[in-house]
Amino acid sequence: MANVGFSGRVLLAAVFLHLPRLQEWRTTIGENLVMMFHVSYLMSELAWWWWCGIYTNTTNSLTSFFLSIHYYSFILLYQVTPKAHPTLFMNGCDECFRNQLAAFEVWLDFGRTANPARPPEQLPIVLQVVLSQAHRIRALMLLRRFLDLGPWAVNLALSVGVFPYALKLLQDPTPELRQHVVGIWTRIMAFDPSCQTDLIKDKAHHHFISHLGAVLHVSPEQSVMAVFILAAMQRRHRAGQAACLKDGLHSLCISILQSHEFKKVPLMQRWIILCIAQLCWGFPEAQVYDMLSVLSL
Repeated sequence: MANVGFSGRVLLAAVFLHLPRLQEWRTTIGENLVMMFHVSYLMSELAWWWWCGIYTNTTNSLTSFFLSIHYYSFILLYQVTPKAHPTLFMNGCDECFRNQLAAFEVWLDFGRTANPARPPEQLPIVLQVVLSQAHRIRALMLLRRFLDLGPWAVNLALSVGVFPYALKLLQDPTPELRQHVVGIWTRIMAFDPSCQTDLIKDKAHHHFISHLGAVLHVSPEQSVMAVFILAAMQRRHRAGQAACLKDGLHSLCISILQSHEFKKVPLMQRWIILCIAQLCWGFPEAQVYDMLSVLSL
């Protein structure tokens, strides 16, 4: 292991030898960089063991290929050549996704109480399943349940890469999907508001403002969650305040307060007022715009 050059050459050779198969997988499954790295790691570990009798170690530790509970599923799927049997391969992936979602749901129902110190092994795979359109809604529902467990669950989900998945799905206009994604972001922002910087940088506030306008007269619960996220994005964050002001959040909030429909929803009114307060806090430009909006009503 001290010969870094040799080890590096073995790794590159392993990836190179399996590159045609990996290219077929990428064409069949879709562009998925995380899965590509995972498969490359597993293949290189297998090559090291097969040719050199060397077992790999990683920091932070990754589950060994030979000890993984997904070993046999991986071998089965790998032996089914996608080019020769595309239907059988996709059916195998579909069944694997269903099994992992079922196992994750069982953990949510029973595992977290039986052994709360042990996180679910299926979480990284659930994030992969989110990319599958056929299982996306169920995966998001289970992910919302997991994030409800508290800050440790949110931190774990962020550590395995939930942020880019949730951010990308915000762009999907499907109402049912958008509701689950907004629910996930509500939980992330409640337990880890430091995400506000990245959200503003990626202009995610625009999606939440448009979602608030879309569900305003349909779902009070969704409206409250969208307002909460927007308030958290602006809290002591000048870039967030400026971005929301530019997209007209102040006008939307004031129009909601003036609506007779929402005068019967005290929770909504409270969060709208808090959202306006976060927008105006230490931001004179927003204060002037809000005052002008009130006077023009």
